[in-house]
Amino acid sequence: MLPCASGIPSSRWIPRPDLEGSCTNSLTSRSNAALVHALENSNDENQYIRDIFLWNSLDEDGCDEIDRDQYGMLVMTEKEGCWENVHPDLL
Repeated sequence: MLPCASGIPSSRWIPRPDLEGSCTNSLTSRSNAALVHALENSNDENQYIRDIFLWNSLDEDGCDEIDRDQYGMLVMTEKEGCWENVHPDLL
C-alpha cells in the first residue's frame, strides 16, 4: 500500500544508514513530518524492517493529498537516521 494513500495505510520501511548524506525526498513538509512522526513513534522494534500506519483520515496526522501516489521515498528522522519506503512484501 502507498504510505500516503487515503484512509489508514500501512507501509514498510528499511533503515538506510548508507544514505545519511543524501536522504532527501520531494514530499511536502506536512507529509514528510507525518512520516517522520510515524517512524519515530512506531512500536515496531524490528531493527531491519519497520511497518508504520498513518491516520490520513485525520487532517492533523496525515499526508498532503498531493503526495497520495508517492512511494519509494527516503525520510530522514532525527532519532534513527534515514529510512526508505519499500514494497510491503519485502522481508
